[in-house]
Amino acid sequence: MKRASLVFGAIVLLTNCLPILAEAPVGVDSREIKILLRTEAFEGPEDFFESSLATLRVLAAERKVALREPGGEPKVKTRELRYFDTRDFALRSQGWLLRQRVKVRGDRIADTSELSFKFSSSIRGKTAAASVSAADSYQSDEEFEEDIIPVAENGPWQSRYARRCKVKGLPVFERPSLSELLEIYPSLAEVGLPAETKFETVGGPILERRIQPGYLDFGNGVLADLEITWFEDADGQALAAEISYDYEIGGSKSSVPSLWASLQFLPALHLALGDTWQPGLGKTALVYEQAGFQKP
Repeated sequence: MKRASLVFGAIVLLTNCLPILAEAPVGVDSREIKILLRTEAFEGPEDFFESSLATLRVLAAERKVALREPGGEPKVKTRELRYFDTRDFALRSQGWLLRQRVKVRGDRIADTSELSFKFSSSIRGKTAAASVSAADSYQSDEEFEEDIIPVAENGPWQSRYARRCKVKGLPVFERPSLSELLEIYPSLAEVGLPAETKFETVGGPILERRIQPGYLDFGNGVLADLEITWFEDADGQALAAEISYDYEIGGSKSSVPSLWASLQFLPALHLALGDTWQPGLGKTALVYEQAGFQKP
């Protein structure tokens, strides 16, 4: 019965992907496909990494998709992750997100951070028009992204859009004020909060352990980078597990068959994962939900 349910979900997904495929190349820089998995299905991060990579290798071979691995076992990289918001979630309730990532090596945390300011919604035009740019004095990376995420066991999967601006080499923040962050992102003024507003870490700091085993080659320049990521709280309690692959929308370098192949891989992966996958809107939504946020 479970298998039949998953097959039905895959059929629904393929049907829903047709309009997504037709629209995605217009104005979107990149696409990321994300699948959450149930942490209780694994003994820990090592078991999760090993099991997920084995599944991907078998599936890629079955579907004749080249899985390009650099050789050797992929190294586990660790980062501390924080989402900043007010206690009443003033940013998230309007679609805004502030995320800080800091590299961790052993017991040592780096003294510089990567900060991302983004706006996301399911409406492409609204998201594309959002202003998230950094001040001219900062070197930044701005991108318009599409995420495809499962929202229910039998489908549909939702396409969401994000306008994101990333700045590296910043101080490590713990409780930044809006006035501090306005120097980096003047567009933060659009959220309508007083300059003295202090941001809290939503749900506490998160430890992000990940491997990047290589990429999936769907042909015609559609190269999807793979990430397998395990998330824990500060006490080592598992929060979420995720498999994702993302690729640039390459215009003339891409082709409809290759983009379509990248989407066909998704329901196949869904089926291969069986009952270990977890419906939902992704790890960010999960973190906010556990912190008490209720979608307006």
